[in-house]
Amino acid sequence: MANMFNKNNWKEPLYKNDVINVVIDGLVAGILGGVLAGALDYLFGLLNIMISFGLIILAYLVGYRVRKGYYSFHILYPVLAVLFMTLGLFFASLMQYFMLFNFSFVSLFSYFGNVLYGFFIMPFVYPILAIRSGDGLNFIIYMINIVCYVLAYILCYRLASSGYRN
Repeated sequence: MANMFNKNNWKEPLYKNDVINVVIDGLVAGILGGVLAGALDYLFGLLNIMISFGLIILAYLVGYRVRKGYYSFHILYPVLAVLFMTLGLFFASLMQYFMLFNFSFVSLFSYFGNVLYGFFIMPFVYPILAIRSGDGLNFIIYMINIVCYVLAYILCYRLASSGYRN
């Protein structure tokens, strides 16, 4: 596996066709995977399952599509995969709010600040709220969810960088 912090890895040549393929595949996988992950997380939320299974699916989908998008490896491609996964998480958050407000664009854009708040801050606020309410089980579930976030990013990076040839 390639080391992102090795300066020599960034000096490798970039090929135009590989970059275009990685960007197109990553954007499509991030957007469509984010919509799928948001819908799955919403449906699991209706069943009171708060662990994000859509996150793992999104990481696998983006990492796999980025890996299939290049022929000659460059360290930029796994880094782009992580950025596309973050874009996918934003679309997952949009999808959850879209489904929460009964598919209404007006209510979605009136609560756009809540989408940004939910995307950036809420995964880390939930454990604090569980501590304040004294709910130990939800605290454990939310901590597992944060571990899933970290593992999903690692999985996406490793999947995107594992297919290169020396």
